[in-house]
Amino acid sequence: MQTTSVASFQKNISALLAQTIKSNEPLSVSTDDGNVIVLSGEDYHSMVEALRRLSMRQDALNAWEKFQGDGLHLTFDETDAWLAKLEAGVDAEMPQCHV
Repeated sequence: MQTTSVASFQKNISALLAQTIKSNEPLSVSTDDGNVIVLSGEDYHSMVEALRRLSMRQDALNAWEKFQGDGLHLTFDETDAWLAKLEAGVDAEMPQCHV
């Protein structure tokens, strides 16, 4: 990762941003208060997607662990029918989980 001072960043902002976009290499800008990391839009969106996937995986693991403990669940058909109502604009409550 390239590092630059805030003064150098201000002086060369266009070139540094173009380089960051082209290389997809983050840029660290040092200030008196700490560092700022500049990312290309592509890198930012990739990072957000990776975090979303990790979060979904953790949610699934947590749900599986809870199911192992209490056995409460919804069937596919129950879930599908509920989601269809939501898609149609109906403010439907989630069905009651059961064993």
